[in-house]
Amino acid sequence: MELIQQNKIRLEDGHKYSGWGYFENGQFIPHGCGKKFYSDHYVYGNFNRGLVEGPAIESYDMYMQTMQFTNNRGNGWGLSINRGRLSEFGYYKDNKLQIDLSDFALWYYTKMQDAGREENMLTVYTFNSSHEVAELLIGYKPGPIQNGVGLVGMGFHFMRDGSIWMGNTATRRFSGKLIHFNSDGTIDCGKFDNGELKERMELQEIINTYYGTFDFSEDDLFANLFRRREKNPLREQFRNTQPIKVGYNYFSNVISQVNKSSLNKFYMKYTLWEVDFNGTGNFISLGDEEDREEWEIGDSYIITPHGTLEIKDAIFVNEGPLVGVQFQVNGTLTMDEFSCSHGFESDIDVTTVALMRQPHNVWLWVYAFDENGNPVANFCGTDDLDGLANFIPFLERKYLKK
Repeated sequence: MELIQQNKIRLEDGHKYSGWGYFENGQFIPHGCGKKFYSDHYVYGNFNRGLVEGPAIESYDMYMQTMQFTNNRGNGWGLSINRGRLSEFGYYKDNKLQIDLSDFALWYYTKMQDAGREENMLTVYTFNSSHEVAELLIGYKPGPIQNGVGLVGMGFHFMRDGSIWMGNTATRRFSGKLIHFNSDGTIDCGKFDNGELKERMELQEIINTYYGTFDFSEDDLFANLFRRREKNPLREQFRNTQPIKVGYNYFSNVISQVNKSSLNKFYMKYTLWEVDFNGTGNFISLGDEEDREEWEIGDSYIITPHGTLEIKDAIFVNEGPLVGVQFQVNGTLTMDEFSCSHGFESDIDVTTVALMRQPHNVWLWVYAFDENGNPVANFCGTDDLDGLANFIPFLERKYLKK
């Protein structure tokens, strides 16, 4: 088919259309980037053989929806803006919001409004050959560089692959601290380089980098807090935002199969020497040095050869001779897979894991408890030199928001 561009051509259904398409049996069929006009609104975005497919905006004067479309209906990530305010963000099905994730985006939309840029907030990029929409931007394009400084790009980038990029970028290559709402319903948040995730970050960490964090280093703490709040009164509004569930499909409520190790932003190596299967103090050696196990104890997951425990929260212990951390976790360990097992140990469901050490003691003890607080297994091992000491400050920054 030969694609040509038309200006307000009347279609077979009586509505007018401006944009790319082709003629078939004497009728013009929208195909590629275009705008279709209705009595009270218009749709501007990508068309495929007459149907809206891909990124598009549906605008009713003071109210608009921008979504990923399938068969003329919003199906996928999208947002709604009512009288200049973000009213909805999340997963849409048949034009209706199904999963409300507005708090994931409201902080950033507010940041865009605070930028005070008087520019058109709608930009559409197309592929040169197919004239399809490659990207629909709700926000501001990067500005020209002057005296070595250029305006950063800001906004929600609706991509042809069904995903959305959200955040500030100096170019269209998606480098920086961004959030990527993937086309499969999962969400990645962190530092990106040319669209590749290099370091995963918590949502609150991203928000803090955009709005700044309190500086507790000055002597006059209360004056410091007042001065910063006066400068940016919205700072407190976007704290304690619910975290993004890594590997979670927000479209279907299913956890994707991901490498849990890649989800730990930081971790310590734990070498296991002995196991107490019943939590009664009767430790059994795994055997010789080559039989010892290595575990990865991270900020999000504890990964063992016998199961993975997801970390929900952390409490820090520094009482007298005991130092360590207590994790609230969720997961199961298969106990009869240990090399020193008798073969009849049952699986254990673990809800609490405590890492404890006495000062100047080489041993690092791990205690596992069930939901009733009963001990179900104990472990004895070692960490690398200063492993726990170096690990704790990272955990404190995450769970105590230090």
